Amino acid sequence: MGARRTAVRLSGVAVLLLLAAACASGAPASPSLVNGSPAATKRAAMPKTYTLPTVAPAQAAAANTPKPGLDPRIEWTKGPKIDGMPNIAGWSGGYFAFKQMSPDDYGVMVSSSADGVTWADGPRLPAGEPFARISVAEGPAGLLILGWQQGCGEPEQLHAMWLSADGRNWTGNMVGAFAGATVLTVAGGSSGYVATGYTGDPEHANPIAWTSKDARDWQQSTPAGSADEEVAIYGGVSFPGGFVLAGATWPDAESNCTRPSTVSVWWSADGSDWTRYVLPGGSPATNPQVQVYAISGRVLVMASVPAGDPEHWTNLAWVSSDGRTWTSIALPFATCDLSCAYGLGTFDDQGLMLTRTTVDEPDGNELFPATGGFAISGTSVVQLRAAGDIPVNVWATARGPKGVLVIGLEGQSWLGVPIED
Repeated sequence: MGARRTAVRLSGVAVLLLLAAACASGAPASPSLVNGSPAATKRAAMPKTYTLPTVAPAQAAAANTPKPGLDPRIEWTKGPKIDGMPNIAGWSGGYFAFKQMSPDDYGVMVSSSADGVTWADGPRLPAGEPFARISVAEGPAGLLILGWQQGCGEPEQLHAMWLSADGRNWTGNMVGAFAGATVLTVAGGSSGYVATGYTGDPEHANPIAWTSKDARDWQQSTPAGSADEEVAIYGGVSFPGGFVLAGATWPDAESNCTRPSTVSVWWSADGSDWTRYVLPGGSPATNPQVQVYAISGRVLVMASVPAGDPEHWTNLAWVSSDGRTWTSIALPFATCDLSCAYGLGTFDDQGLMLTRTTVDEPDGNELFPATGGFAISGTSVVQLRAAGDIPVNVWATARGPKGVLVIGLEGQSWLGVPIED
């Protein structure tokens, strides 16, 4: 894997744009990898694809304009200071803050809060190296704490995993369940847990999905494209209708940077057999960057596509309640330049996206003022303004039962509550 380092935290959109820009500039790229997601071998024939439409900005704005008299916003309230600059995560029972001691002790100190205001120290989890990021996945067996590492020029990869049924007592490191594989994403939900990654070396890798009910025993499977296609899997989600993987397929004769790709999803009731669905309007597109979220019992897929040059992007979105029937969503940021895309965040599991304005990087830390956001309401995306004591110098955000927890550079916290009326 090479030497590891703690990486600057970027939004999902920003990471995708950086990788795409490297490809567009002629930088070397592996033909078997897309954002670190590997291509699979040839598979059986699949459905034909469709033509990629462009959503007009006026159409998107009309579809997402709030009704008269409504004041959709995020109300921010300043909270206490939290020691250091921790990773934070939210779950159905509250919030976690993770802090690693360094340079002599990389153990993970876990603190917890039910309301984002009152905090209690928890256990210390042993770790041999610093993590670029620490996250949480929640499913039927409880919570997973996931430690991610990132080498220079590499995607984040899973290096530690702990399980807890109550959020207080944690098992030992369970990452050995994926021995011999590289894991790039892990998510939890009502149907269980799902991980995506690849086996083999990056130059000759096959995309793999794993699913589990208990986060201990994992079932491995290989999503497929057609007989003359290669496959990239960007991530997966668990929701009441089973599991959904999102990614892209392309003709195996095409080059990595110029291939006409098809935005696709794979659905499975139990993680054993996958059925591919081509998203309407999801093909052909050059090097689409795909994200997937489980949102309040549904699945959201977003694709960012270069619109003729590296400075302009087209953003598309689809939503499904069953993983098989998909409806397009008109986005108010359907067309976006590079600076706009850097200001977008990623939707969380309740359909909220925070936005940002300027980015500063003192001491290598990515900071931004939270200026508002967007919320999914049905098949519309409503813009939310920022109100109250608006956070500044934001280091990390997490969605939990009381709202959005934000941590600033000096450990200052804020709690934001989305309000749509």
